[in-house]
Amino acid sequence: MFYRKSIFDEILKEFESMFDNVQPTYYRVGPNGFIMSYSNHTDLDKADETAKLKSELQDAVDSQDFERAVELRDRIKSIEENGEKISNLQTKLQKAIDKQDFERAIEIRDEIKKLQS
Repeated sequence: MFYRKSIFDEILKEFESMFDNVQPTYYRVGPNGFIMSYSNHTDLDKADETAKLKSELQDAVDSQDFERAVELRDRIKSIEENGEKISNLQTKLQKAIDKQDFERAIEIRDEIKKLQS
């Protein structure tokens, strides 16, 4: 059975998007070789994002852009309230990827994105 190349491209893009929040860490193996290992830095990213949003919130209040301030306040509240849920889901996501259960991984990734928005 033959499939269009675009179908495979779509599947590959979907798979690659699961690693959006993952940063590679490199370890030196020998004089000419490297092994690449992935590690998730979402806790640091979350703290950085929260600090950035709080700074933007303060700027919005100082410039009396209250609509923007309300939007930023709600995003900060969402990040802080959903942080533990997101962390638990990320653990489940990693387990699904390790088991190569990519359908479940996509479902979990979508849940994470919903909580982050």
